[in-house]
Amino acid sequence: MSFVAGLEGGGTNTTVVAISCETGFITELSIAECANHWVTGHAAVVEVVLRLFSQLRALVGMTPDQPFLTIGFCMAGMEATSERDTFISGLLAADPHLAPSDAAMVVMNDSVGSAWTADPVNGATVVIAGTGSMGRVIAPGDDLRCGGWGHMFGDEGSGYWIATQAVARVYQAMDGYAANAPDCSALLKLFREEFGFAPTDSAHGYDANDMFVPFCRNFTKSHIAKLARHIGDLARSGDEFSRQIMTDAGAAIANIVASLLEKRARANLGPDAPIVCVGSVWKSFDVLEGGFKASLAARGHAMPKLVKLVHCSAVGAALHVASEAGVSVAAPEGNLVAPLM
Repeated sequence: MSFVAGLEGGGTNTTVVAISCETGFITELSIAECANHWVTGHAAVVEVVLRLFSQLRALVGMTPDQPFLTIGFCMAGMEATSERDTFISGLLAADPHLAPSDAAMVVMNDSVGSAWTADPVNGATVVIAGTGSMGRVIAPGDDLRCGGWGHMFGDEGSGYWIATQAVARVYQAMDGYAANAPDCSALLKLFREEFGFAPTDSAHGYDANDMFVPFCRNFTKSHIAKLARHIGDLARSGDEFSRQIMTDAGAAIANIVASLLEKRARANLGPDAPIVCVGSVWKSFDVLEGGFKASLAARGHAMPKLVKLVHCSAVGAALHVASEAGVSVAAPEGNLVAPLM
């Protein structure tokens, strides 16, 4: 039996899939490890990827030296050709049997893989809001983008953005910088518990300087971004401070959507395509929705149809690269997308 493969790598999780060319059956394997070379470096990413593919081969009954016919990689931070070439050469140097040749392996940004997963032939409009954020319109002959510039000066509405907004606004409230700020005690408790700060009798409930440890000395972007889920839970439970942050996150994500809708219209691609929603922040859409709708309306847009992927982005990357290479693969069963809510 022969297989094509795909990989989805982001700031928090890495997933590989093998798709049977004969049956279209998808085998998936995932680990909670980063595959963004800007975060861990190329060598660490290559190690994680090869370890996963070794396990995947065993899972589907391939021998250690049996190559995948093609491999599509959709990975955060992989934009420059030089970065992609370095990654591919590192893989083949360590495992010459991973694929028939370097031409059989294609690297694309994670948003591109999501578009081809939603529609392997025509592409799609994708908005990622996970650890980071970005939007992309992928269609034959078109590649339109908004965001994706990283946590230092972008990633609006992402998990990391939500977490850092919470920390910044809480400290501003505690300093008296922000007038009439809501009670922030629930967020202070969250910071203390999630970061393991020792409790004190100070106004913060811990040494305020302790916050420099997770953000500077022991910085892990994905760990900080995980705060977003808890902030969403607090907003859902009625915490006003958290509700304001999530409302603003919804507005930030809507600005990405609005930008893509406007770019689609200018490119004569039409405004009616659904938005493919990728990333864990979308799971909190019930507390993002108010800001999301208000921001879209302010820019003159009606609410678009929002959908989520049924399969991970690695599936679309695998199928698209196989199709481009002329490799015949049986179509996987079922729908490719489902309603977001």
